[in-house]
Amino acid sequence: MFACFEMVSDNQFYNAVRSYNYRTRLLNGVNDLEKRIFDYMRDKNLSEIAINGYYIYITDGRISIMESPIPNINQLHFEFGNIANGNHTAHN
Repeated sequence: MFACFEMVSDNQFYNAVRSYNYRTRLLNGVNDLEKRIFDYMRDKNLSEIAINGYYIYITDGRISIMESPIPNINQLHFEFGNIANGNHTAHN
């Protein structure tokens, strides 16, 4: 029924209990958040959506969330391909 893991010390047991308690508390709000996501996407008639930093899909009644890269809007993109070939001009 339960996997048996050997605890080496009382401190490791304490850390396991503390971690379990913390993760259990985090799970308490998941159902409400899940309902809010479903309700929003149903109201907007969406099965998938991309928002800043995430792709959200609903498939077979389950939510899938993938993190997406956030472009750095303060970073300029330069093409340096011609510099390697010696075909560049100096800019002052």
